Amino acid sequence: MQLAEQLKSIRVQNLRELHGRPAQFGAPTSQHLVEYLVDRGVNVSNSNLTRIYQGTEPITDRLANQIESAFSLPEGWLSSDHGFVYTLGTPALQAHTRLASLPKAIQEKLYALIEVLANDKPA
Repeated sequence: MQLAEQLKSIRVQNLRELHGRPAQFGAPTSQHLVEYLVDRGVNVSNSNLTRIYQGTEPITDRLANQIESAFSLPEGWLSSDHGFVYTLGTPALQAHTRLASLPKAIQEKLYALIEVLANDKPA
């Protein structure tokens, strides 16, 4: 898969993940996602979203940045593969979520500990 096609696929997969997040709305319909984004200054319409999901319109860098901002996500989040999260079981996902909420200094120490444990070979 070409790099541009891979990026397009990752962005669409991540957008689908975000699609159900606007909690103030009921079912995660395209209209609700569009309303959520437009309320936060994103220039997108239902027809744009349809074409994005059909694969006939890409999520441009600018639109990706606007969507990330609307969801208070770090720059580049929409373009990064988060597929591993979809494979996590409940305990691992809960641990991942808790880890992400800890201060950076503690995260770094836990990552170092995990690395040591992962490399420790039983005798």
